[in-house]
Amino acid sequence: MLSEDERKDDLLTRIDQVLVRDGLSGLTMGTLAKRVGVSRGKLYLYFESKEAVIEAVVARQLAIIEAASAGKNEALALRLMDELTVLTAGSPLFLSDLMQQYPRQGARLNRALNEWQTQLADELQTGINKGRLQAIDPVLLIRVVKAGVGDLLADPRFGGDAARETLTGLLQLQLVALVGPDKAAKALAKPKLQQRLSQLATQLAERYPQ
Repeated sequence: MLSEDERKDDLLTRIDQVLVRDGLSGLTMGTLAKRVGVSRGKLYLYFESKEAVIEAVVARQLAIIEAASAGKNEALALRLMDELTVLTAGSPLFLSDLMQQYPRQGARLNRALNEWQTQLADELQTGINKGRLQAIDPVLLIRVVKAGVGDLLADPRFGGDAARETLTGLLQLQLVALVGPDKAAKALAKPKLQQRLSQLATQLAERYPQ
């Protein structure tokens, strides 16, 4: 039997999936309750207002970014996996709506995303300077991946079984650019990376069912 905290976390997961996928347009507590499959009373039991819901979703995404920031000593492939986890935790639609309707929360999230991307670019540049990685502009690489993820999340064909294939392709693209095809293939075959890929692909398949 789930505890109250577990029930709230499960509900927040469903809320997060809906808001990241569909944005905030026309959002009320009534429409949100219907979209996540609970009564308005149940939703108000855990969140006193729409603003409280938004704050909880933003806090959840900030926690994902914070966790990714703490993994700076991981292997390259796992750091790039962190990048995909961060970029797919939200969506361009959600962030755009957030900036318009809740600018303070939007600024918090956008600042954290920018700081994370700067940290990752610095890590990659250090590897390039030390000769461990191939010479490439890390800022440009991150921008390309960010834009690619944004386009994919907006594509109605994305999701379901295609999620894992898409994530693998994005990882392979970056690894080949940074370490070459042979090392990229070895990194992609590592069990820990495959486990992380499966977990993220499952989450995205649930959020974006085909």
